[in-house]
Amino acid sequence: YARPATTPATLDARAQVGAELRTMLPALTKPDPSSNVYIYGIPATCTELNLFECFAPYGAIYSVKIGRDPNSGECKRFGFVHYMKQEDANNAISALSGYPQHQPWQIRLHTPKQRQV
Repeated sequence: YARPATTPATLDARAQVGAELRTMLPALTKPDPSSNVYIYGIPATCTELNLFECFAPYGAIYSVKIGRDPNSGECKRFGFVHYMKQEDANNAISALSGYPQHQPWQIRLHTPKQRQV
């Protein structure tokens, strides 16, 4: 391994690239706050991977969480899929409304509760 030359010009270039990345990364890594999808009525056997596989075709997913009982770890039949963009969340809601046909899930954008002060 040969260490790259460290000259004032390369240090300046590295600092500039680092500064550009620091300003870009928050926009690239943080999802739109209004792109969190709430799903109710999922099977008790559902896993995060199952939800991910079902919702992934509609856009880039930031996170998937299933509500679980803190003592038993059992699924509470609801979950959240947080997309990077609201457009993807809306596409998933449109495509999966009424899914599955025998017992449709309730799917909508999640609106956080306002905290009482």
